[in-house]
Amino acid sequence: MTIPESAGAHKKNNLISVAELARLLQDAEPDSPVKLIDASWYAPADDAEEEGPETSPLHDYMKERIPGAVFFDHDQISDFNSPLPQATPTAQRFATCVGELGVSRTDRVVVYEGSAGYESAPRAWFLFKLYGHPDVKVLEGGLPAWLEEGYEVERGQPSAPPKPAVYEGAAEEPGMQIDVSQVVDNLRLQRVQVVDCRRPSFFSGEKKESLFNVVNEGRVKY
Repeated sequence: MTIPESAGAHKKNNLISVAELARLLQDAEPDSPVKLIDASWYAPADDAEEEGPETSPLHDYMKERIPGAVFFDHDQISDFNSPLPQATPTAQRFATCVGELGVSRTDRVVVYEGSAGYESAPRAWFLFKLYGHPDVKVLEGGLPAWLEEGYEVERGQPSAPPKPAVYEGAAEEPGMQIDVSQVVDNLRLQRVQVVDCRRPSFFSGEKKESLFNVVNEGRVKY
């Protein structure tokens, strides 16, 4: 196999500012709702002990979140048949999971995370894009930017679980994923630059996840 010429380029702006989101929520019509998704997930800190319940993404979601946001569980929205953690879910698995979060294909979706970086929200964004969702954006600056602008947050257990929706039409967009054989081909062909977006300790092999690195790979700090 060879690397595709295009990885499914999307020209539309995929980011939304806090001010734009606030206006969007204010102007949203009942027949065109905006669904907010807290897609936080934490990789183990370089010098931290194993993650405990007090530092879990779900704990922080309960602590404070943008009003109306639902929690996107990366570990659950994955392929349980794969030996790899958080492997891409099948279209059916994705549709079932986001439907349980109350999201339908016609909804406008905004994903964010509890940190100011972009460690986990892009995975949720990518999955929506992968399965053809027409309108999904990532909140610039995440929850910290929302708080900095003085907007309200919800705290504690949500007053009610999300109303389940039927997510229809999930089908994988061609060219947005490649497999191991294509990566191996690229080691020889050098047609595209492979970028490792993990933390430095994973890239270097100091952390257990990083047992090896792809040759001729580059790293971009984010």
